[in-house]
Amino acid sequence: MRFLASFFLSVVSVSAFTPPIYQSQYLLSLSSSEDDDEEFSDLEDGFQFDIRVREWNCNYSEDDGSLLLAQIALDSVLEDLKAEVDGSVHCAVCEDRLEFKVVTSANQDAFDAWKSNDFEPEEIFLEMLGNIDGISSIESQTYEKAQL
Repeated sequence: MRFLASFFLSVVSVSAFTPPIYQSQYLLSLSSSEDDDEEFSDLEDGFQFDIRVREWNCNYSEDDGSLLLAQIALDSVLEDLKAEVDGSVHCAVCEDRLEFKVVTSANQDAFDAWKSNDFEPEEIFLEMLGNIDGISSIESQTYEKAQL
């Protein structure tokens, strides 16, 4: 059942606007850790997490090609991103809210190492998004999650 729910949500996240060449590459994974025995960290009393996440997101315009251009921009920095952080990188598209998201997850040590390098290539990627007509509300955020 868990597999079916993960698969369904992954397929739904891809959106009808995503070209077929990207659909298999950009499935959102609900599984954040391959090691179920990983230590949890305390954020505050009562809340524990084992994964740190950096998300880059923006809104795209419908039917103007901005979503495809955002994916092309991601492709141009993806190799550098994967070289910088020892973690997983996923892309999600919400067609209801016209959102494009890049979600990078890592354990605490890998995340801290990436953070000390200013989340490279974040600045370059966000600047590229800012140069695409139809892209707006460009943001980045950090959050924590735990695999349950």
